[in-house]
Amino acid sequence: MPDAGPTGAGDLVATYPLTDCLGNGNWIDAVTNTMIVGCNNVAGQLHMSLVDGTVLTRFPQATGMM
Repeated sequence: MPDAGPTGAGDLVATYPLTDCLGNGNWIDAVTNTMIVGCNNVAGQLHMSLVDGTVLTRFPQATGMM
């Protein structure tokens, strides 16, 4: 695990399991505190809350990251 340095800036604060998704890239929206994750083992993407790791929506028809 990377060292965040003496101030702790950039420290890893939470991890969430991805059920039925081998993550392959992500896009984070800092305003809504959510993330889109591309899944490489199944078609589609998922929309996840970064507050608690809840999967908010799945997009099985989406096939690529923006």
